[in-house]
Amino acid sequence: MTQVEKIEDAVVWHGRACSILQVFRIISPARLNLECFVQRLDARVNDRTRAAGLGLLRWHDGGLMLGPLCVLRLGALRQHPIAGFEAAAGRKVLGGLIAREGGATLWYGARREADNLIAAAGLSDFAPRLPRLPFSLVQSPLHRRIIRRAVISVAG
Repeated sequence: MTQVEKIEDAVVWHGRACSILQVFRIISPARLNLECFVQRLDARVNDRTRAAGLGLLRWHDGGLMLGPLCVLRLGALRQHPIAGFEAAAGRKVLGGLIAREGGATLWYGARREADNLIAAAGLSDFAPRLPRLPFSLVQSPLHRRIIRRAVISVAG
């Protein structure tokens, strides 16, 4: 199994919105296509997000659905240039029950560093519907755990 080290994990608030950044070093990974890695990471995050709903959540037309309710709606995965990363892509947050408003970006980036791979994932300018304390206690740790597990899974 490939070794994965977390090298950065930060949550920063600016007004009613927050940004979450996680950066991982994947030690001596197999030679992966970086664009493919980013796409697989996005797919694994979607799978892990659905699984976190204990069978009650499903993805449908870009929306994470709980029965007829849209918990989170995301745009299509598109190129999303990030300084210092060779491959990067992101999805716009379009709305849903957990988002106070659309406009945030869920993004992923990858670059090589010597024999290692640096993978990053972030959620920029997300305005949660939950107040800061419940968000910090529930939603943020869940998001960060999903990202970490997805990186470990894709790294293999």
